Amino acid sequence: MAEISDADRERLQGVIPPANLERMGRMAGWAYRLVLAMVDDQPEVVAAVVDSISTFDDQPGRPPYPLPRWNFVAERVQEVAEGWLTVALDTGRFSGAVMARGAAAVLATSAPPRYRDGAIAMLDPSRQAVPSDGDERNIEAVLMAAALGAWAARNRKVFPIREAVRLKMIEGARDAEATALGVPYAERVSEVSDADALAFIEQMYGHCDIPDDSSQWGLAEIDIVSMVKLHLLETPADATSPEQTRDLDEQIKRRLLAALATGRSAATAAAPAPPRRPPTQRHQPKRKKPKGKR
Repeated sequence: MAEISDADRERLQGVIPPANLERMGRMAGWAYRLVLAMVDDQPEVVAAVVDSISTFDDQPGRPPYPLPRWNFVAERVQEVAEGWLTVALDTGRFSGAVMARGAAAVLATSAPPRYRDGAIAMLDPSRQAVPSDGDERNIEAVLMAAALGAWAARNRKVFPIREAVRLKMIEGARDAEATALGVPYAERVSEVSDADALAFIEQMYGHCDIPDDSSQWGLAEIDIVSMVKLHLLETPADATSPEQTRDLDEQIKRRLLAALATGRSAATAAAPAPPRRPPTQRHQPKRKKPKGKR
């Protein structure tokens, strides 16, 4: 099937009322942010995202939304989660019971207390929980789906490249948020090219030993490039402060030290499975910037 061009996407979005388009973008962005907050074990962010979704349609001036407010975001969370779960299932190493226990552990530390027991009970019917209905039940279902995706995404046996996982989610969130703001596709910055990341590493250290060909990168190199891309998504190279450069340098050095430690501990272990890259999310198109000269 031929890929839809950015111009065609903008024409399709042009027939959607701006208020509806904003809502779609916001909800899709929050779907990514919710799963990411669970990956990072940030319960305060999970609670803030749940509150944002719950109150969005009640903001002054917003047109009435005729459908249940949690339906669309539930579909988006499920789509994000399925991308990560599919890779976990493809390994053939995890049963449904193992995944359910893993997701329950995520909920135990990340879900807001009000919804925690109900969401965990959806994974384990043997657990007793106070019956819920309406929006509360929908929130519990969304949290349960997000926890399943977060369990897979942060499982080192599935994705040993943590920063690359985070980068994928943030790219998806930023692209969805750009849709909410009505930013034209040609003007979006939701992805940083490999060339730009490598050029910034060279700028930091005066040289870059990471190959241009990403197929030759090891796990540590994938994570380091992802760290740099995450930084450049938020702060352009020419606006990066010395303090930010030092912080990024410390992150890179910690990752290199971890790689050395892993290499030593794995010297007598069996060969690991080939590294898996994060899945490409289907509903948020990726923007590829032209590679610049380094």
